[in-house]
Amino acid sequence: GQITISFNGPNSQDVPTNGQDVAFLDFTVASANNVEVKNLRFSVTTTGMGGATNEKLTDLKVVDSATGAVIAGPYGTDITTTITGIVLGDTWTVGAGQSRRLLVKMDVGSASGLNNDTAYVSLVAFTATDIKIIDSNLDISTTDIVPNALTGNTMTAKAASLTISLSGTPSTRTLTAGAQNVDLL
Repeated sequence: GQITISFNGPNSQDVPTNGQDVAFLDFTVASANNVEVKNLRFSVTTTGMGGATNEKLTDLKVVDSATGAVIAGPYGTDITTTITGIVLGDTWTVGAGQSRRLLVKMDVGSASGLNNDTAYVSLVAFTATDIKIIDSNLDISTTDIVPNALTGNTMTAKAASLTISLSGTPSTRTLTAGAQNVDLL
């Protein structure tokens, strides 16, 4: 196709509650022509979210992985349940024979109720006027976008769970001045 979309990940994994800019989808857009992308369309599918005040995803945006620059978004609505029809209308370009690797990132809420809630992001199919060839000012046909949609892997929100405890050894003792390689903790 004139536009090729490739899925890069990330794999299904645990994401931290209260996480900032967590990558939910990683994909590449390659183009045979100089193109202007006018809209990116997404859906976010959730399971178990929305019961508590901060049990949500926020600040959905698309970031260029090479530069870290935000190229689309942020989406201004909190995501507390499955939502379709997210359209980010920021314009960006891909050069002829070039590709851009993009990350869909979101912030994960801080509610304790988020433990084991899940979410995944889908890139929804482009429409007939979403991408145009800059040199000819013609829109790219949806049949020339391969594939024209993709679905990310499921991410599971998990509360941090690290426990540190003091061992009984080494025990309290008197040390000699100048001693080396002595266990202290």
